[in-house]
Amino acid sequence: MGWSDNDRRQWVDDKLARLTPDSKWTPDVSLGLEQLRHGDRPRRQWRMWAAVAATAAILLAIPTPTLRAFAHKCGVFVARVAGLGQSRPLLADLRLSEPDGLATKLSASHGSVILLTIWPPSCARCETERSWFDEFQRDFRARGLTVVAASLEQDGPAIGVSIPTTLILDRRGGIAVRHAGFCSKAEYRHDIEKLLAE
Repeated sequence: MGWSDNDRRQWVDDKLARLTPDSKWTPDVSLGLEQLRHGDRPRRQWRMWAAVAATAAILLAIPTPTLRAFAHKCGVFVARVAGLGQSRPLLADLRLSEPDGLATKLSASHGSVILLTIWPPSCARCETERSWFDEFQRDFRARGLTVVAASLEQDGPAIGVSIPTTLILDRRGGIAVRHAGFCSKAEYRHDIEKLLAE
């Protein structure tokens, strides 16, 4: 089909007429900028979460225990924020050596939320956390929290940790939260209350 010059002009005029705003329309620059900002925000967030997830995946491939623990925390954070469900691996029923010399089996506390801390006796920061754990035990015992302390040197290899670590297990013994190294009291309290409410 051959187009004449008049056909081309008419086609261009029709397209331009569609682009021409109504005579009652007035530009609103601030509204337009807000719509642009709002429309761009989800893409930026998606890129940020993708970058965090990629960094965590790369760090998981590095065999250093500290970096692996950091990468795991990043993954847990992304899963929490994104609302992704995680299956909770069960911790084997271990016989643990508490710092006071007594031994305890994890299965004795099933049905409770268990805060299991694995720490070396010479860790001053761990002592600070330990005082928090005693407080949590008093505050939440009636709601079903059990605090168990274990020796890093004796029980760490069996649990699969090589640095001071605190695990919070759900009522069936699944590892719901893992904190490697030092963590804030508020974060521990939040995690415990969330699991107790399940």
